[in-house]
Amino acid sequence: MTIISISISDELINKMDKTIKNRGYVSRSELIREALRRFLGEEEIGESDLVLASIMIVIEREKSDVEGKIMKMLHRHSTKIKNFTHIQDDGRCIESIIYKGNKKDIQELLLELRRLRGKITVRESIIPLPKQ
Repeated sequence: MTIISISISDELINKMDKTIKNRGYVSRSELIREALRRFLGEEEIGESDLVLASIMIVIEREKSDVEGKIMKMLHRHSTKIKNFTHIQDDGRCIESIIYKGNKKDIQELLLELRRLRGKITVRESIIPLPKQ
């Protein structure tokens, strides 16, 4: 096994150590290997491959039209959205989206979402679907 050396901030090391403790990893190396496996596995999915994506969006309530802009984007992608949930919670809005389409389309939607101005957080999980 090859050994590599990387620099990581103290803040990130503290977060890693908490995750190791909470999830039962044996070492920092094992946590990093698992993170790389997940990241690189997703990178191997081709742009035209059919995938299922779970997209979570958290919007801090403010006087902006972020929610309206998100709704317009989602309407443009409505044929690929399988489920959409909107929740209001403690001064923020939480949007949960299940999206089925090719990886390229999902990446375009995610890029649009991340370009929005305002207090918005976007996270996704992408799973390849077997070819039928």
